[in-house]
Parts: sequence; structure tokens; C-alpha cells
Amino acid sequence: MDTMVAGLDGTAAYLDDIIVTGKTINEHNARLEAVLRRIHDYGFRVRLEKCSFLQTEIRYLGFIINAKGRQPDPAKIEAIHNMPPPKDVSQLRAFLGLVNFYGNFVKNLHNLRVPLDALTKKDATFLWTPACQSSFDRIKAILKSDLLLTHYDPNLPIIVAADASNYGIGAVLSHQFPDGSEKVIYHASRTLTPAQKKYSQIEKEAFALIFAVQKFHRFIHGRHFTLKTDHKPLISIFGNKKGVPTATSDDPILTQVINYTRSGCWPKIDRNSPLFHYYNRRESPSTINGCLLTSSRIVIPKLLQRRVLYSLHKADPGQTRMKMLARSYVYWPALDADIERLVKNCATCVEAAKNPGKAELSSWPKATSPWSRVHADFAGPLDGIYYLVVVDAR
Repeated sequence: MDTMVAGLDGTAAYLDDIIVTGKTINEHNARLEAVLRRIHDYGFRVRLEKCSFLQTEIRYLGFIINAKGRQPDPAKIEAIHNMPPPKDVSQLRAFLGLVNFYGNFVKNLHNLRVPLDALTKKDATFLWTPACQSSFDRIKAILKSDLLLTHYDPNLPIIVAADASNYGIGAVLSHQFPDGSEKVIYHASRTLTPAQKKYSQIEKEAFALIFAVQKFHRFIHGRHFTLKTDHKPLISIFGNKKGVPTATSDDPILTQVINYTRSGCWPKIDRNSPLFHYYNRRESPSTINGCLLTSSRIVIPKLLQRRVLYSLHKADPGQTRMKMLARSYVYWPALDADIERLVKNCATCVEAAKNPGKAELSSWPKATSPWSRVHADFAGPLDGIYYLVVVDAR
């Protein structure tokens, strides 16, 4: 279905449901005609009694959608509102799952959920306290209120705002309208992990901004937007003269590497020297904007390595995934060892490693002719040089 309607403006599909939108009747009818033509071209048929045309408001996938925006379906919210307090963790998870479905309507939902999330943790005793009941009632009351998210418009200015608390981070994506008003497109939030809760406040606030930009990537990619925070010290991190370049300039080892790289003249380095790892890669380093790169990977100064490790590990991806991700973007000499040490001390990763997914082993099919299939990989570094090895499977 997605393939069939691909490229048609103002059209969306989910399973066998198709929505056609338009700002005017003429625009709507032109788009509708294009959809019907596409359906005919694919050999499908539609039943007239199942179609609704020129609707000013529709109920779709648990939402009410109209010209103003979208809001939760009152029938779905009423079902959540009528749920009794959970008797066990399974019922609580079911409630939180329904709440999460409408989470993008609620500002800082992670703060409201704190007492309830605590009951879902491993080895937690299920004890329904007054704080849990208060959280349960507040969430239901907010969902019952008049919630509305405006439609995304690629022609309107975008504002991304973020904030952090001791328990979680929240983000808001908004449009700024010509009259100066702001209307929310999307709310997002998440609870901090135990390790992230130990961050300093400035690190939490910075992490919230990173989370916001990543969460709203599909809306802001390739666009200018305003990034808002109420934590002014963040300017010292995100300023154009700070961050990685500053930490690199303060790192005595990397400073030497940069000097040797720019001069193009390396002295003979002893194998036991902390410079030896970079000497062995001396053909690949480069510098840009005060940062050191090896091939296309940025060299992370010692001061920032722990922060980068936790960023790579934030979704508990496991050792293999972490190494693959790290090797695509960052480098420092003990990177693999640091990843292994972090994963070894992570209970979630250790538990996942005990029950790995099993994949059936299979061999490559026999190549039918020369150059019908090739295999490629990198080898090295050998004397500071990487080699691309390509083998014809025939």
C-alpha cells in the first residue's frame, strides 16, 4: 500500500486505509483523482460504501484529525480513564502502554510516570502507594483534558525546546506562526538510566538537547530551526569554540599528533609511547576545525571519552553493536577495551548475552561467472596504511 501511494502529495496509507487531504476542495479533488488513478493502475478496487469524501474531520488510528490538528480519540481516552488501579505489574505495564500511545500529547510525561515506572523495575516489589495513585490519577486527568497538536507545515519556522530533571528529559517541537504564537507539533520524553541520573545538571541539559534533535530528526533534517534551552551554561558546551576542539587542544598527546600531522614529519616513535598508536596510523590522520580525524573517524580526547561511551551505550545495544557503531564514527587507542569493560558491567547487556539469538549458518551460493559477485573488506593497519582487499567470488 505504501508503495502504491508513494509520491502522491497529501496522501497517507496504513494497511488498507488511505487518507487524502487538501487545503481547498480543488486541491483535494485533484489529489483524490490521482489516488483513484493509481488504484486503478495497480488493479485494485474500492467499495463505495466504505469510502467517505470531503470530510472536515476524521477518526483515524485512535486520533481525531481536522484542520486544527490532531487530538486523541475521546472513546480511547474514556477507556483509559475508566481503567481501575492495577493489581500487579502486568496490569500496570498494560496501562503505561496505552498511555505511551498518546505520550506525544503530554508535556514531560516522564516526570508524571516516576512512581509508576519504579514498580516496573527488575526485582521491584509491587506496592501501590498514595504516590502511585496520585500519579495514576494525574495522568488520566491530563489525557482527559483538551489536548491538541498542530499539523506540521514545512513552510513555517520550527522551534525545538528541551529540558531535564533528576529523573528524565523532555522535548517539544513547535511551529511559530506569523502572529508570533507557538503551537506544539510533538512532545517527547524519556526516563534517565541509573548512569545518566549521575550526570551533572549541565550534562543532563545537554543530553536533553541531543535527545530532542535526534527524536525530531525527520522534521528538522536539512532545515534551519531554533534550539531553545533555559540552561544558559550550555552555551559553553555548544559554542563554536568549545566542545571537542577545546578538549583536543587541552590534550597533550593529541596536540603532538596534530603538530606532526600538519608538518607531515613524524619522528621515530617508541612502541611503548602513547603516541605509537597514532604513529602506526600516520598515513590517515587529518585535522579540521581543531579536531583530529583518522580516516573519517573523529579522535575523541581523553576528557570526553567516558561521555561518548555512555552515548554509544544508552540503548544497551550490546558489545558487537557498540563496536560497530563506534568504529563508524569515533576513535581512541583503547576504544574496544573500554567498550568491553562497560558492557561487562552492564546487567542488561550481560543478560542479553546469555540468551543470544541463533542464526542458522549457511554458505554463499556458488558464483556463476567472473565478477558476478565480489567480496570486499579492509585490512590493516600495516605500517600505518589500510588496504582495501577485493576478491572475485568466482
